[in-house]
Amino acid sequence: MVSFPVRLPSGLVSMDFTRVLWAAQARNGTRAAWSGTLLETGTSLARERIHQMSDTHSTSQRRAFALIALGAGLLLLAAFSRLLPHPPNVAPIAALALFSGFLFKNRLLGAGVAMGAMLFSDLVLGFYNLPLQVTVYAALVLPALAGPLLRKKIGVLRIAGLSVAGSLAFYLVSNSAVWLFTTTYAKDAAGFAACMGAGLPFLKNTLLGDLFWNGALFGGYALVLVALRRTATQSMTAEVQA
Repeated sequence: MVSFPVRLPSGLVSMDFTRVLWAAQARNGTRAAWSGTLLETGTSLARERIHQMSDTHSTSQRRAFALIALGAGLLLLAAFSRLLPHPPNVAPIAALALFSGFLFKNRLLGAGVAMGAMLFSDLVLGFYNLPLQVTVYAALVLPALAGPLLRKKIGVLRIAGLSVAGSLAFYLVSNSAVWLFTTTYAKDAAGFAACMGAGLPFLKNTLLGDLFWNGALFGGYALVLVALRRTATQSMTAEVQA
């Protein structure tokens, strides 16, 4: 409480009022100090958050570029493999679709790699009966839809099982399309059976080719992971020893 018990000649206020002013100044100084500390801390946190967001954005960009580059590389590899001499139906397209479906979280990207490889190579090899070709494309893309199943649990038997399932699906779909969209076989049960029988030699090649290419793709992927883990372990060991 401010009091004026004595009127001083100089017009100065009493000592009680002076003490109140000093106390107020002290409190203001403390609040100013705390305000400055809080402002500095907030600025530092904001700056750190901005750096983290920038690093996260850069990491996301690098990851997206790496996935696009990997997808393009696999697409070109599969496309050129179709242009090289090879036994009938021994091509990496179905295996590439399964591997892409496993590798890429975006299913459209996984299916697009196999579809792009077919389209790119057919620009050189030539197109044929459109309904038949579209059906063949769809049959070759089916394994990409099964690829995500390998993310939950991956193993040799699981990969082999999906590879065989993809081969059988391609055999049934493609031969049914040949029977339906061409005039080679009669449109009855006997013609359908004859068409399926004629495709059996190609089924053998499809089974063997898909197993080989799936083994090559997933085996190569496993070797890369082992090499990366070994490199990371060696780096951590070197840092600890240093």
